[in-house]
Amino acid sequence: MPVEVPGSRFLLHCSVCWEWCFPYIRLCDNSIKQSSNCIKQYLLYTFAEKYTKLSLARFTLYYLLYSFLLAAIVVFLPYLFPDVVLFIPRFWVMFGFLAGITYIAYALADFGMKRNPETGIMAIMGSIVIKVMFSLAFVLIYSLNAKEKGLLLVLNFFSLYLLFSFFEIYSLLLNLRHQNK
Repeated sequence: MPVEVPGSRFLLHCSVCWEWCFPYIRLCDNSIKQSSNCIKQYLLYTFAEKYTKLSLARFTLYYLLYSFLLAAIVVFLPYLFPDVVLFIPRFWVMFGFLAGITYIAYALADFGMKRNPETGIMAIMGSIVIKVMFSLAFVLIYSLNAKEKGLLLVLNFFSLYLLFSFFEIYSLLLNLRHQNK
């Protein structure tokens, strides 16, 4: 029979390994020999729970770092391949637009998940649809007004779109994972 720790509602004394354990997760298994890692597992669980969930402020910080990393790669790629035209002339307009629309889409999805956690996946899908619609409108308007190579425009757009989307979806799934626990 587990014994409750004085002053704590969360830690219980484990009858298998005689360590203090977290009762809502299965930390000790009878098939494992006298596990003495209950406290370590509890601390790892609470650390992961606390520091892997992304608030909007933490996402903003990570997103800015990620965007600056992508921008640095874009700045140094022409030095690595000097004879090849890699980017369209107004590449930074496209970069700024996709960075901005991705941030807005994440903020909308995050707001939707916090407002009603049960429909979090619908908020994610809605933000992705909004992002796709605005991105396609941007490409259409840009391609009608610019006289550049179509293949280079498509490669620049889709590479940026996919890179920003991967980061956005990974961040949203981090938050969604915590809601399912």
